[in-house]
Amino acid sequence: PCGLTAEEQEWCQVAEKSVLLQMEDAAKRYTLDQAHLYALGNSGGCLGIFQQVKVLPAGFFRRVVCSGGMPTVTFLDPALLREKGTRFLLLMSTEDVFDGQYTWNVGYPYLKEHGVPVEFCPVGGGSHLLGWTKALEEIYSFFEKDSRP
Repeated sequence: PCGLTAEEQEWCQVAEKSVLLQMEDAAKRYTLDQAHLYALGNSGGCLGIFQQVKVLPAGFFRRVVCSGGMPTVTFLDPALLREKGTRFLLLMSTEDVFDGQYTWNVGYPYLKEHGVPVEFCPVGGGSHLLGWTKALEEIYSFFEKDSRP
């Protein structure tokens, strides 16, 4: 998909399996509440988060935060994203002129108008890679919404 070579697709599958292996390892060492798994991806990791939501079982991640970039809308399948039941928070560093502006002007409106559960948070004073560090309270608040009565 998306014009990737067979070798590139194979490496994508390695990355996807890596997330599952890390989750299995964590479950052996810690008590995990499977109903409250969250993820945060920054830059290329944001692209990976959208891919993980696509390929993992519905509801695997309750909420995810994406910062510093997101896939082009041609990569997104709004119906599938709605079906998966994951809520998204898109962070945009106001100083990130390319990825941040794409998220604000194209990605967020596209997801919103197609009924994907998404919130948006502009972040001032942050760069492409570190914008999320300026929004820790917003991130924690977003994740905690599931634990409130």
